[in-house]
Parts: sequence; C-alpha cells; structure tokens
Amino acid sequence: QEWKDYKKITVCRNPWDMCVSYYWWAVSQNKESRILVHEKDSEDLVKEKFRLFLETEFEFPLPSHISDLPSRGAPVSWLAKVSKMFIHENITHYLRYESLQEDYNNIVIELNEQPGQLPRFKIKNPYSFYYNDHTRKLVQKEFSELISFFEYSF
Repeated sequence: QEWKDYKKITVCRNPWDMCVSYYWWAVSQNKESRILVHEKDSEDLVKEKFRLFLETEFEFPLPSHISDLPSRGAPVSWLAKVSKMFIHENITHYLRYESLQEDYNNIVIELNEQPGQLPRFKIKNPYSFYYNDHTRKLVQKEFSELISFFEYSF
C-alpha cells in the first residue's frame, strides 16, 4: 500500500540481443576462455562458440536476497528466469532497451525533470550474426513468455 502511488520502472530488452550482450559481459571476465570470439574466427566458429556459451552449465553467484533463481545452469535458461522477474503487474513503466533514450526522456519529462543523454556502447555485429537456426529457436523457446509479453521478434 505504501508504494501504491509510486512509479515502478524497469527496462526490458529483446532476448536475442540480451543473450549476446550477456555473452560479451561474461566472457570478458575470462580472456582465456575457449569460447571467446576473436576477429579471425569464421562466422561458423562464432556461432558455435556462442552456442556453447548458451548451453554450457555455469555457476552463477547470487545475492542472498534472491532465492528464486538456481545458482547453476545454462546461461540461456538462467537469463530467461531472471527476465521473468522483471515482468510484474505492479510495474507501471517498461523502458525498452531498443528505444531507451526516447523512453527514458518520456518518463523523465513525466516526472517533471530535464532528461539527459544516456551513454551508448557500440557493438561490432548485430545480434543476429551470432545465431544459427538452433540457437535462435532455443532463445525463442526459453524466453517465450517475454517474447509474447513484449511482442519481440528475431
């Protein structure tokens, strides 16, 4: 009841894009990883390394206040579970990562504040570059609820 009049805001992201972003964040923690993509890698090898990443079980360090998530699993399944935590009936505003600056500006203006410029990071390849038919369908299956809720497509 105390939070009833507050705006509850979160960010959503296309799951295919999110998985590629998480891949780069995770492998950047270990530059010696055998699944780290290199510029000299063929497109087929890039897709295979990405598939291995999505399907290989890892240990995920979890904050103590999150007990609903498994601490071990494949990143694609783990990310899908994390994403579901951000879909809730109490959320009043979803900012789409794909239009983050515009959505951010709109909510800031609604709060009677002055919007600022958000930082953007560049990626070399579009997320579709990392996928083959198998991994595209894998993400579609694991994130079906998110894809349906936000009407995402590959």
